Amino acid sequence: MCYYISIIKSKIEIEKRFFVRLPEGISLTPTYKISAFDKKAKLLTIISGSPQRADFYHWGLIPYWIKTQNEAEGIRKKTVNARAETVFIKPSYKRVVLSKRALIIADGFFEWHNENGEKIPYYIKFKDGKLFAIAGIWDEWRNPVTKKLIKTVSILTYKANSLLEKVHNTKKRMPLILPERIEKKWLKKELDGKEIREFFKAYEYKDLIAYPVPKKIFLKSSGDNPELIKIESIP
Repeated sequence: MCYYISIIKSKIEIEKRFFVRLPEGISLTPTYKISAFDKKAKLLTIISGSPQRADFYHWGLIPYWIKTQNEAEGIRKKTVNARAETVFIKPSYKRVVLSKRALIIADGFFEWHNENGEKIPYYIKFKDGKLFAIAGIWDEWRNPVTKKLIKTVSILTYKANSLLEKVHNTKKRMPLILPERIEKKWLKKELDGKEIREFFKAYEYKDLIAYPVPKKIFLKSSGDNPELIKIESIP
């Protein structure tokens, strides 16, 4: 599973790494723990059909066919993650995975480790701290009351690699990180189901690192404190 990610790199670094432009006037504040449990949470996203642009999408996919605001709020809680293994089956995902795929920009994420019944948070990132892309799917939903068009996205997850199996040792899941060389291929609209399934592989862990961080990082009072995700942190 993946409910917390970080993105602390600058706008310039993001645009250079992904060859994209962010919307003019957009405010990009380093964020150390974007939480899926925050109803206002947004993820910096590149979508199929617009690979030269990155924008913020609400975290938790709301299918276009949802009728009411209450239904939208309810389904969003269930769609922050989408299991790659069942994405072609679930009603919320089976249409969009064929035509509305996305890259979600991040430079780290959190998972929980179970040690003798105690849950310990771990922070996972690339050893060199570089930006990376997580596979996602997106959709647009129009609020029937306000008429506002809401852009939404889900993170795809997959079975954990050998590193994350040890870290996330209960669920044994991880976000579907895409190797840099195939990121833009994921956005191609003309891919069929067989070609899309070929992307569903656990990312090789040799260039990833995972280490414990203090539990207080998840308290609202902690704010966005970079000290809490330093490698020398103690749980």
